[in-house]
Amino acid sequence: MIAPKETDVVDSKINPPDAGQGIWIISEGRFVDPDPSCLLPGKLTGPVKEYRISDMARYLLNPEPIEVKKRLIGCEIHYFPTGFEKWRTRFRRFFPGNRKGIIREEETAAGLILTRRKEPGYEPRDLRLKQHVERIREAVRPCDPVFTELERLDPDRIEAIVGLCHDPGGNRSCITIPGTPAEQIRYMIDNIDKPVCVGLEKAHIAQGLFELNGYDFTGYNPANIHRLLKCFLDGKPGFCMVDADQTIRRVEDARLVQYMQLFEQSIRNNGKLRDCLEACIKGRLRPMKLFFNDKLEINYSRSCLPKIFKEIFDAHRLGETAKAILVDNLNHHQIGVAFHYIPRDADGEENIHTDISVMQDLRALEPIREELPLLYSELSKRAAFSEGGRFYLLETIRGVQK
Repeated sequence: MIAPKETDVVDSKINPPDAGQGIWIISEGRFVDPDPSCLLPGKLTGPVKEYRISDMARYLLNPEPIEVKKRLIGCEIHYFPTGFEKWRTRFRRFFPGNRKGIIREEETAAGLILTRRKEPGYEPRDLRLKQHVERIREAVRPCDPVFTELERLDPDRIEAIVGLCHDPGGNRSCITIPGTPAEQIRYMIDNIDKPVCVGLEKAHIAQGLFELNGYDFTGYNPANIHRLLKCFLDGKPGFCMVDADQTIRRVEDARLVQYMQLFEQSIRNNGKLRDCLEACIKGRLRPMKLFFNDKLEINYSRSCLPKIFKEIFDAHRLGETAKAILVDNLNHHQIGVAFHYIPRDADGEENIHTDISVMQDLRALEPIREELPLLYSELSKRAAFSEGGRFYLLETIRGVQK
């Protein structure tokens, strides 16, 4: 609802990577003795593997609703149909299907009210200066002509009002405003041009796409540890999170766990991504979205190779045939881990920056395993296990959306 309103060692003591020292997502898994009180309903038919996950991973995997802040920039006004519009709708029923065009049916009139003020891009870091700027913004807010438009509305003529929100990424969305038309008008007057709470079903908002605005990065504590269990119930694999109070939450899509593992590996191997996340924790960057894209359109060639393979080519003195085979296999089994954020600086701009880790499944290099065993072995050492395969960092890419 939208608001305004692999080893077989048994070991349960799993140390997450860099716990207490830096940002982390998920540990390696270990098989453990099953605890029936921590499992989902069903007959246990296989081993139980336990992962440790951080606060951030728990937020990303949690199937429960979240709230994010968006700026309320205006609304759509939906009016009741007039007497003539009602008569026209009824009268058209008497005409045959091919003659209904004689009496044209029009949509009920809708009005659009938008604030003319732009969202401020400048956000002071100093608390006292920030509070002073907020007082100035609040003082000049009533000067916006949008308030006159809202106060002139007649609630008796209005069927419903739909709020319009704008996020820092430039996306516009609608929110449902509860209450009568009079209450909806009052809500708009009280909140327009301000951040409002918008409810989302969960952090995973689309295939591979996560909303980060609902997570408090500044409150991240690497010492907080949660349990993630993989078990086979009634012959089917499944995942569930277990909190300290033994609350169990099902992770409905196993692909989400693979995303967490790829995110973890990206942080370990992509220093720039790690720096970005640390900057979010310190409040210097505003996190926006996290996107796992398995349909990358990066087409590598011998003239455009990742740095890792240029180094390998130089070290192993590969022939042209071997190079061609290797390059051809680079264009398969890729997943991009894209972290979108906005710097909190004073230049008045709110351009979205993106850091991408291009991960590749080691299976893409199977065709060269026999011909280039040393190269395959070297890349195999860099690959880490995930629920979806063994991936290694192919390259990193950074960009800015103007």
